[in-house]
Amino acid sequence: MKKQIQLETVLTDFGNYLLSDDRRELYASHPSLGNRNLDERLSAVNDADLTNAFSNSKQN
Repeated sequence: MKKQIQLETVLTDFGNYLLSDDRRELYASHPSLGNRNLDERLSAVNDADLTNAFSNSKQN
């Protein structure tokens, strides 16, 4: 039961990151893409999102 709660917490935290202003700002600050196709780019999840989400969770 404890592992299930831990998994739910990790998945919830990751989902919150995907919807966060931090992620939006990070994508918008891309040096060559900026705001171009921002909503389209945010609609996909990639390996950088995993890295960034877990980096942020370790800092908090």
